[in-house]
Amino acid sequence: MLEELDHFKKGNDALNFHARQFTHLLDDLSGDKLFNGGVPITPGLGNISVKMEEDFDPELLRIFPEGKPDHRILNIAFRLSKNNRKRQVIFVSKDVNLRMKAISLGLVAEDYKNDHVKDLGALYKGYRRIEPVPESLIDHLFTESSSLQSTELGKEPDIQPNEFLVLRNGKRSALGFLDATDGTIRRIDKQICYGITPRNVEQTFALAALLNPNIELVTITGKAGIGKTLLALAAALHSRKKYRQIFMARPVVPLSYAHINLEKGERSRLADLAGTLL
Repeated sequence: MLEELDHFKKGNDALNFHARQFTHLLDDLSGDKLFNGGVPITPGLGNISVKMEEDFDPELLRIFPEGKPDHRILNIAFRLSKNNRKRQVIFVSKDVNLRMKAISLGLVAEDYKNDHVKDLGALYKGYRRIEPVPESLIDHLFTESSSLQSTELGKEPDIQPNEFLVLRNGKRSALGFLDATDGTIRRIDKQICYGITPRNVEQTFALAALLNPNIELVTITGKAGIGKTLLALAAALHSRKKYRQIFMARPVVPLSYAHINLEKGERSRLADLAGTLL
């Protein structure tokens, strides 16, 4: 395991970062107990210990070659299971193939689940739909003031600062957000930014957040091809006069827009946007 950590610690990817962080955590726990009996993590979560490499078990050697680091880790788990018949040994790994190998040896194998999102629906989306909203409030948003007090929505749960809203009454609707500067709900209109037009409510909200100078950090999540990079590029170039420099950082993969529902002219616009920054 220590050799694997040493192998992965160099680099700038998330895997390299986690390897370095875990090494530092082990160093904070350093001492003879780490290699002899283990060191308590926190109350109720057991101990953490480092097991040194052992001779390959003959039963395992008949199936898997010992030269592979994964097999050496598997060998330690297999020996622990054989030497501790009264206690259940669970092999935990993100490697699907390694888990399958462990299961073939009769070990209980599990995925590491602490980094999983248990309920995607419980994640904060940044916007919510509220209905039915009195038609008079929707009409008020389309007046010159284009704002209303959040308390006018009645018993609606607390709305977060800068949270976007879809207010609906039957076929009538309005888009808004809770302005963090004064606590009022302001109307949001679809706007064209650097030649890019939002295609749906989510893109409209994302662009409004990106162009709002009072919102200093915007995070946009979603599957590939929904326009995250496109909108960020457009907003950055639209607002470039307000800043000295624009930085663009992304994984080293081709900038793809094949799945974005754009008109032909907008496809060329995306290429121009990418070329302007790159």
